[in-house]
Amino acid sequence: MKKTGSPRVLLLALCALALGTGAAGAGENAGSHAGFEQRMGPGGASAAMGNVGVADPQAAPAAFWNPAAASLVRLRTVSAAGEWRALDRHGGSVGVGWPIGRRALVAWSALWRGDAEVKWVDENDEDRGSFAPYWVTHYLSVGWRLSKKSGVGVTGQWRTWNVDVEGETWSGPISLGISWYRQWLPRFSTGIAIRDIGLDGGGVARFKQENYGGDGSSSEDYYPRTLVVGSRYSSKILGWPLHMELDLVDYHLNADGLSLFDRHEVQARCGAEWEVFADGRLRAGWDDGNWSLGVGWRFDSGKSGDGEPEEDEEGGEERPKRKKAFPWTLEVDYQLLWERNDTNFNPWGVGLKWSF
Repeated sequence: MKKTGSPRVLLLALCALALGTGAAGAGENAGSHAGFEQRMGPGGASAAMGNVGVADPQAAPAAFWNPAAASLVRLRTVSAAGEWRALDRHGGSVGVGWPIGRRALVAWSALWRGDAEVKWVDENDEDRGSFAPYWVTHYLSVGWRLSKKSGVGVTGQWRTWNVDVEGETWSGPISLGISWYRQWLPRFSTGIAIRDIGLDGGGVARFKQENYGGDGSSSEDYYPRTLVVGSRYSSKILGWPLHMELDLVDYHLNADGLSLFDRHEVQARCGAEWEVFADGRLRAGWDDGNWSLGVGWRFDSGKSGDGEPEEDEEGGEERPKRKKAFPWTLEVDYQLLWERNDTNFNPWGVGLKWSF
């Protein structure tokens, strides 16, 4: 008989350690504003679980979280999410995942972040009005299922901006990402994703902001390379499935190139999802001091399975059985966020995921 208690104990211990030590972190400064999509994260379900998802084959949008993991679930997925945070910040995501053949998965997603109203005061303390900038990051991924329990993925990333300031332009570097996924036990899996590997010297994704404020000046910044190592463990409470996840995030904050021993900032994120009443989900998460709660409800056309890989007689995974010609599942998600730096709840976070 296989023992599955050790991964659960280890995951709980690591989550407790993260809760005890992470509050002292300075994650909100990682990579200046350039790391915004890494800090906020996409997707209604993942946002409610503390921005975890790299070890979850069903995390959406797959192109951001882990196309290697999504390649094991042979279902088409369309997702959308949106949120409104403190200081008039808003964001959201859309994504599509599409299996091709028996092993490949092609996925695309776009993440946007913006400010609804930013006051512009010049060097003479004169009010110049307000503007509403926003940034969009695009992800185009290919996942490849190596076996019934593992996969790899590669992602291309590029960005577009609308800074809403006359005469101001930004450069948009192209960067790469790679990912890996492995299910070790029927209930335990791990995933790894590396994002923003730049094509410039040292593998840094640099960009330039020109003519800031219309005065002809310019500045440079970079997108931090980000390593995410995640784990996922499934169990049951009162007969209902419970999923626990932990992601460790390492921001590499060296603009000159790879540095193994300095200029790193490590954060921890953990979350849980309890599938109560068969179709309902209760979620909770913690992300470097920010707490989140959420609920979700699944509408199923024919109870044909939600895409979770089923075990075969040899302990592997097979494609879920389909009882109807066109089965589908629609999941509606809601999340509530407590941001520790603003000490208030942000109640506007919703998400949709359609699988078929």
